[in-house]
Amino acid sequence: MDVANNNFFKVVIFIISVLLSGLLLKLAGLDAAQANILSLSTFSVPVFIIFGICVNWMYNSVRWFSLHYFQRPTHE
Repeated sequence: MDVANNNFFKVVIFIISVLLSGLLLKLAGLDAAQANILSLSTFSVPVFIIFGICVNWMYNSVRWFSLHYFQRPTHE
């Protein structure tokens, strides 16, 4: 299986990254209820930026680990 080019695998990694980032922000004390994300208050913009950075970092980390451990070297 070519993990690097599998779109389903990328979607699964993205969903895992979003969930892990949400858990990380929840543990840090920044959850959606406190940040009032649904009404897009002024406080929610920094939370969206932090959440985006967390998702990006988690996605890259999980994808790197998965490619490193699940990609089988091809011997030609």
